[in-house]
Amino acid sequence: MSRAAKKNRKVVIDLSEDELDGPVIESSSEDDFKGDVSSSESEGESESLSSSVVSSEVEPSPVKKGKKKVTKNSTMKKSRKSEVKEEHKEDKKSVQNKRKHSMENVKEAKKMKTEDSGERKSISGKNESTHRAEELPFAVEYAKTSRATCKHCGSKIEKDELKLCTRFPSPFFDGYQEQGFHFVCFFNRAAKVKLFPHNFKGFDWIKEEDQERIKKKIDDVIESAGGMEEILKEYIPTVSIGKRSAKCAECKESLEKDELRISCKSQNFHVKCYKSSNKRFFKGSSKEIYSYNTMSDEHKKLLDELFPKAEESVKKEELDENEVKLKEQAKMMNDLKAAFEKNLSRDEVKELLEANGHGSDKRTHERNIKCLIELSLFGVPENCKKCGNVVEFSESQVKFVCRGKDEDQVRCDFKTKAPVVTRLHVPDNMKDENEYLDKVFIPRKRTRILPKDTMGAE
Repeated sequence: MSRAAKKNRKVVIDLSEDELDGPVIESSSEDDFKGDVSSSESEGESESLSSSVVSSEVEPSPVKKGKKKVTKNSTMKKSRKSEVKEEHKEDKKSVQNKRKHSMENVKEAKKMKTEDSGERKSISGKNESTHRAEELPFAVEYAKTSRATCKHCGSKIEKDELKLCTRFPSPFFDGYQEQGFHFVCFFNRAAKVKLFPHNFKGFDWIKEEDQERIKKKIDDVIESAGGMEEILKEYIPTVSIGKRSAKCAECKESLEKDELRISCKSQNFHVKCYKSSNKRFFKGSSKEIYSYNTMSDEHKKLLDELFPKAEESVKKEELDENEVKLKEQAKMMNDLKAAFEKNLSRDEVKELLEANGHGSDKRTHERNIKCLIELSLFGVPENCKKCGNVVEFSESQVKFVCRGKDEDQVRCDFKTKAPVVTRLHVPDNMKDENEYLDKVFIPRKRTRILPKDTMGAE
């Protein structure tokens, strides 16, 4: 017997009879019940036996309880695992079904595209080609930050430095992207056939000395190449009968074998597509096309109808006169820009545009000022006759275009070089609050002078 048990036994023996008649003290050790509680050993044994039976009936052993709990938890875990597995299976099936449906949708879209032959319905109700509008091939501006890098030399273009850009159709969205260059680097990459001063978007907004700098550099580059006539010789097309199928560079449709085609600078065209293409720099007659004399009479007749005679180039005198007018116009625009920046707040510029139906939350403050200058000098164009949306001047297309879209997000095809305009309206409350608008500013309705020496971007 252990020392603790002996000690407990002594305490039990010293208890009085009255205390023994009290409630039985439960104990977890069996040795506590082996003591001689009364005078006889048999009574103690019977009491210990009865107490052990009672304790076993009242409170089950902790080991058994633990075992029951473990089995219960394990069954719950198993059931939970099976539920999770079933959920994963269902998710996997749903993902597979989604992939299947998406692949079917892609196939259906491709099928519809081939059936439609790349044609979409415009606001005017006519089926027209989805190729992008012709835009200027270059752009010029002053760098807004020092983060841009030159795409030719790889070094940074510093803030406020003159940045020249090439523009090309974006593969990611319906519009054009730009690549920036240093002034000198740009002329190592730009196509010489497109080098005209007014082929630069934003040319009117740069300083006069920078305009002259660009003009002089263009003259030097063209002169070193032997003149524009020599440059254009590279763009004289060749006519031939196709020996194999190919793709038209303009409409992206197939050119069948044995079909008449025109080729220029490693690109093939349908004859009619080449005529309307902005990739065409050839302005001569059909007889100047390479291999014209080897064609059949039927094919010669078709070419003669499309290219009857050489297109007359703009005379130098006309270009010089046009250049003087453009220079005066650019000066007026830049003077008005300086006045607006000095006398009008951002909110006042927005309020004036909204009062004339040209408000937009998407434009930056710089674009808002340019838009207000257009409306102040050349008047507010009437809304589009086709769709009723706003008509604005597009710097990149060098014409007035509609900004509206139909339900299918197809842009309205309305364009004009001479829209009907009204004078800019200045609300009376703005005149009361701003002295410049009340006494100095005078809205006008001038005819916008457009350049005569521009070519397309593509």
